[in-house]
Amino acid sequence: MNRIPRSWFLSLAALLLLVPTGRSFALAVAKYSPSLPADALCEVKIEDLRPTQFALGMREVKMRAAKVRLMNPQELDHYLDEHLGTIVIGPGGLPFVTDKHHLARILIEAKAGLVIRARVLENASKLSEPEFWAHMKEKKWVYLYDEHGKGPLEPADLPRTIAAMRDDPYRSLAWLVRTRGAITKVDDPPFAEFLWANFFRSRIPFQDTDAGFDEAVKEAMKLARSPDAKDLPGFKGEAAEKE
Repeated sequence: MNRIPRSWFLSLAALLLLVPTGRSFALAVAKYSPSLPADALCEVKIEDLRPTQFALGMREVKMRAAKVRLMNPQELDHYLDEHLGTIVIGPGGLPFVTDKHHLARILIEAKAGLVIRARVLENASKLSEPEFWAHMKEKKWVYLYDEHGKGPLEPADLPRTIAAMRDDPYRSLAWLVRTRGAITKVDDPPFAEFLWANFFRSRIPFQDTDAGFDEAVKEAMKLARSPDAKDLPGFKGEAAEKE
């Protein structure tokens, strides 16, 4: 009897990783470990995540959490695969989340899970604290301005958990203006929506009520298209009117 080559089994195993299993594709996701290398995919407990920014937009969180609550388990599984976070493993083996702070808080608010799926950007666990934060600043993986746009502050002052992050209403304003098409989503520079938040903060005072926020959105949609915003990342100008 002819033996089946070992390479055939390896090829079959590789194909099986791409077979749908309730998600868009079955991702090879490991349990979080401080020894994970760069580019590893893992599931990490939300309670263990260390933020790299001070604030997030709680209106955005609540609006998106309402949608997440309506997802069945298969839909949520697919959603998490499509919205991978990114982490840097820092001193002490701690996972510092650099993207998807909002998603982590959304899952808390929606009571939709205890973990997020993330890709390891770098394992910097062997660096000292000063070396680590110097490196994070150089890579632009940390945003050291608070919910009022004040800073830069010290990394030691960052909240220790996702649940302890504070609300910046202008960050929600920037998010909604982008989702309504007046701003293009960009990944470079990092934390671009905070730049828009600060732009609106200096021009649109508003009461953080539903009515006040709705009025601020109308004004922000106009401002986002104005020449005053031309140097901000994702500026669309008059193109936003034509879409």
